[in-house]
Amino acid sequence: MSINFCCENSNVLNISALDYVPFLSAVKATNDLFNKSVVATIWERCNHVNNRTYVYLSQKSYLRIFLLFIPIIGNVIVGIYDVFNKKYNDEQFNLALVQMEGRKALVDIRNRATAFERIRPEFKMHRNFVLAAVRENGLVFEYLDPQFQNDREIILAAVRSHGKALRFLPAYLRNDPEIVRAAVESFQPALEYAHENWKDNAELVLLAIRRYNGRAFAFASARLKSDEAFVLSVVQIQGQALHWADEALKNNRNIVLAAVTQDGRAVRFAHPDLQADREIALAAVRQDRRAFRFLPLALQNDPTIQRVCLIPQRI
Repeated sequence: MSINFCCENSNVLNISALDYVPFLSAVKATNDLFNKSVVATIWERCNHVNNRTYVYLSQKSYLRIFLLFIPIIGNVIVGIYDVFNKKYNDEQFNLALVQMEGRKALVDIRNRATAFERIRPEFKMHRNFVLAAVRENGLVFEYLDPQFQNDREIILAAVRSHGKALRFLPAYLRNDPEIVRAAVESFQPALEYAHENWKDNAELVLLAIRRYNGRAFAFASARLKSDEAFVLSVVQIQGQALHWADEALKNNRNIVLAAVTQDGRAVRFAHPDLQADREIALAAVRQDRRAFRFLPLALQNDPTIQRVCLIPQRI
C-alpha cells in the first residue's frame, strides 16, 4: 500500500550546486544517468530504498539529466525551473526520505506485525502512518500506543484487516456490533474473541460458519450447541460442525443424517449407535467415500456399501 503521510508533494529532491555550473554539470549528469538507470534499479530489486542517494536518484528526472548535458543553455533552463518551482531544499528532501522509509516499513509490517516495534518512534506516533499500518496488518494493533487503541477508525481498520485483532480489544469493544461483525467477516474464528453475548447470537454464528467452516461452531454458546433446530441448520451448511454439537444431539437421527448428507466424514462424530445405522452409513459413503473408514467393521463388510465405495467385496 502506498501512502503519502508526510507531505503533500513527494516529487522533491536535493539538488547539487553543480547543476548550475556548465560542463561540470555534464560530468555530474553522466554519473547520475548511470546511477539512476543501473545502480538505483539494483537497489530497488534488493529493497535498499531507504537511503538518501536512492531518493535523490529516484526523484531526479531523465529530462533534467539530459538538459544538463547542454552547457549554459541547459543550466539556465534548470535554474529558471528551480526558481519558479521552489521544490529543491533539504527540508523537503528529508521529508521524501522519511516517506520512502515509511513505505518500506509498511511492506515489512504487511509481512510481520512485530516489524512495527522496530520502526521510527515518530512513525508510531503519526496517526496516518498508524492507520496505514493496521490496514496492512490488523495484528499491529497489539503494539499501538494507547491513544490509538481507543481510536474507532483505527480499531475498525484493524479488525477489517485481520479479525484476530479483536482479541486485543477491551471487553466493551468486543461487545460492539459493528466491530464484532467486521472482525468475523474478516476472520471467522474471531468469534472466539467476541464478547459472550455474541457467541449466543444465532445470526452471527451462522455467518461465521458460512464464511469459514464448521470450526466456528466451536465458539458458539452452550445454548446454541444444544438447540436442535439451530444445530440442524448448522450441519446442513457444514456437516463436520456436528463435532461441536451437544452430545445428546449426536444421537439425533435427523441431525446426523443431515450432517453426513452434507459431508460424509461427519459420521465419525455421530453416536456409535448411529454410526451403525445402515441408512446413515450409505448416505455418508455416497457423499464421500472417505467416510468408509469411520464405519463399524460390520458395515465395512456390507456388500452394498463396498460397492458404493468401489471396494471389492471380501471373500
